[in-house]
Amino acid sequence: MNHKITVLLVDDEPDILTFIGYNLKKEGFRVLCASNGRDAIDQATIHHPELILLDVMMPELDGIETCIQLRNIPELSDTIIAFLSARSQVHAQMAGFDAGCDDYITKPIEPQQLITRIKGLMAGDINKG
Repeated sequence: MNHKITVLLVDDEPDILTFIGYNLKKEGFRVLCASNGRDAIDQATIHHPELILLDVMMPELDGIETCIQLRNIPELSDTIIAFLSARSQVHAQMAGFDAGCDDYITKPIEPQQLITRIKGLMAGDINKG
């Protein structure tokens, strides 16, 4: 990696943002945080992250609608979007892939396992939905 990969971490739980953000930074990622979908869209439009980790259940604009809107922004068409959600039901995952996500990761997840999944996504090793 020649430059730091920017990850936009979107979750309405401050503890999740702090814990996952810390572990991502420790691995050398540049981390931006947003606590809802509207802020996520604003930050993604400004900063053009390489990866967006998106919670499904959030106030104002849920993760599914946020993903749909992000996919409609031409400058973000190459951005990898992965849901990071406690919702593990198959229909929730299918809704995520239908919205345009590249991966759906269920919480709780060990930090090192999440880092491995992210590295796989960044390397293009995980097949798209």
